[in-house]
Amino acid sequence: MRIAHTLLATLIGLVLAAAPLRAEEAASCLEGCGAAAEAAFHACREAGGGELDCAEGAVDAYQACVAEHCPAEPTCEERCEALAAAAENVCLDAGGTTEMCAAAREAGFAECVAQLCTPEPIGCEDRCAEFARGVFTHCIEEGVDEETCHARAEDARAHCVAEHCEGDPEPTCEERCQHRAAEARAHCLEEGKGEDVCDPLAADIAERCVAEECVEPHPDCEERCQSSAEGAFQACYAETGNEEACAAEAEALRASCLAEHCSGPEPGCAERCAAAGEDVRAECVASGEPEELCAARAAEATRHCVEEHCEDDGDGEPSCEERCEDHAADQFRRCIAEGGDEETCKAAARETFAGCVDLHCNPPEGCVERCDDLGVRLERRCLDGGRDAERCAAKAARLGARCELKHCPPPPDTCGAECEARAHALGEECEERADGTDCDALVRGAFEECLAGCGPAPDATCTESCEAGALTRFATGGRRATRLALRSFRRCASDCVE
Repeated sequence: MRIAHTLLATLIGLVLAAAPLRAEEAASCLEGCGAAAEAAFHACREAGGGELDCAEGAVDAYQACVAEHCPAEPTCEERCEALAAAAENVCLDAGGTTEMCAAAREAGFAECVAQLCTPEPIGCEDRCAEFARGVFTHCIEEGVDEETCHARAEDARAHCVAEHCEGDPEPTCEERCQHRAAEARAHCLEEGKGEDVCDPLAADIAERCVAEECVEPHPDCEERCQSSAEGAFQACYAETGNEEACAAEAEALRASCLAEHCSGPEPGCAERCAAAGEDVRAECVASGEPEELCAARAAEATRHCVEEHCEDDGDGEPSCEERCEDHAADQFRRCIAEGGDEETCKAAARETFAGCVDLHCNPPEGCVERCDDLGVRLERRCLDGGRDAERCAAKAARLGARCELKHCPPPPDTCGAECEARAHALGEECEERADGTDCDALVRGAFEECLAGCGPAPDATCTESCEAGALTRFATGGRRATRLALRSFRRCASDCVE
């Protein structure tokens, strides 16, 4: 037994550095060379050689035989099998029992494979094949005949490959949100904050990201019928295994559903996004958040849904209430980062949202339009005077911003809102170039990179700092307090306009 292990250990040590082997008939050639190696070992021992020296000589004989007679490259497992067989024969010749030497062969083969045959990372199709083998095994265990089980396993493998192995799929929206949250958590920990702070920050980022950016439009009638038919097929196939009959039954169900339910006018994509946004609102209200805040969150979810899924219906500007909700969300994260408990920070964020809406979301009718017209007139006069067009546009934008701050001050800017605006501008430039760039991917990448720069709890922007002072005045109550709060915000925010 000791001889067999010694020989096998020596073989493994030398094969680690061996050159690739080749043979026309790999298995039989290796067996023959193994026999030659065994003969060399016995001849050495009979001549009085030591066990280890003779083992090394047998390896030399084995390698010389393979080099001369076996030019084709065997698999790693075949090489290990030949080595283990040689070790078993030596064990038997040394007086070991059949059981002992067979055990030595098995153990030696396993050790050789573990050390020398490290597999390449398993590919997608290989994983699907493993999945199919599991389907086959489970099917047989249930007493189904082998032919049917083979068919089910092949069907499972084909569906797996089609679903998961066709190219490199883009990360899903939910995966992007989880990545964003993980990045924020890592950044938070790097800043020296504890898990008690970083974990709730990351959880809030992931939850809000999924709720507001990953909403899909409600399925239309045809999609609902298709989903119902697919469910019926899966249930039928699981019960009977008869693919043809189940497919016919599912198609009949789909046709009946279409005829019965899909003859009237269908809601458009934007309407189906609004229905999905209503789900967000209902879930938000059920969690205990104020109705008005939940409506703003639903509006943002609807807007993102339309931009992502509805052709020619996107690029809507965020509403005043949406901007206030973004501001309140950042205020919540800053509160958590400063060590506040979750309930206290939520209550403060709700107050921030309510104050923001009261201060900014009821401007005089036509206020923004009048300020825009003022900027257009100034730009026209500037251009008529022969001045540089870029400078004229910048001057008009500053005047328009100051006009809005004075007469209809918008909610404060947030880091996330600025990222969204920059990403949209980049997307418009990309579309205009029409140079083959994947503009959607470019926009997503720029947006995520910008958000990462904001950090898990973004520092207050200039106008957010102004808002904090204005809300302090507003909290005193009364009509005069509202006027003073607005005046305070306007004066402060005017200094933020470049």
